[in-house]
Amino acid sequence: GTGEIPGVIYEEITYEGFAYGGVGFIVEVTTDNKTRSVAEVRAVFTKVNGNLATAGALAFTFHRAGQFLIAAEKATEDKLMDVVLDAGAEDIKTHGDHFEVLCPIGSYDSVSDALAKAGIEPDQSEIAYIPVTTIPVKDADTAKKVLTLIEQLEAIDDVKTVFSNAEIDDSVAAAE
Repeated sequence: GTGEIPGVIYEEITYEGFAYGGVGFIVEVTTDNKTRSVAEVRAVFTKVNGNLATAGALAFTFHRAGQFLIAAEKATEDKLMDVVLDAGAEDIKTHGDHFEVLCPIGSYDSVSDALAKAGIEPDQSEIAYIPVTTIPVKDADTAKKVLTLIEQLEAIDDVKTVFSNAEIDDSVAAAE
């Protein structure tokens, strides 16, 4: 089947919320019943002492951009720069074992095509909400709660993606 059920209309909705330590979340949902979806998302936030926020409450703390994650063994930073900067990428960040390429939404397809022509396959690529500033999570208890919230939100059938501005150090995440 094509997934086309007569009379069913799917909507894409974005919910925003706050949780432990002021960490912000943006939750993208694709649903045929927005009343059910908002109730499920709100229930998860409430269960972990978080709050579903009004639309736009977190929009200024994130910006929308194309994001490509590429393993460091797939390309050198210089080669990656040569390939993606001419295609419209804004930034390349090195994160030890991988690179993060960011581009405006309008350049997403051209950057994707440039990577494909160069034979560099991203491990992940999407139009993402990138945090403008992050909230450092310094203790293992809060890190565990934030990660549990993400897992519970992702377990909702209608949830497509969960973005957060939490910055959890690997040593803190491992301590949970």
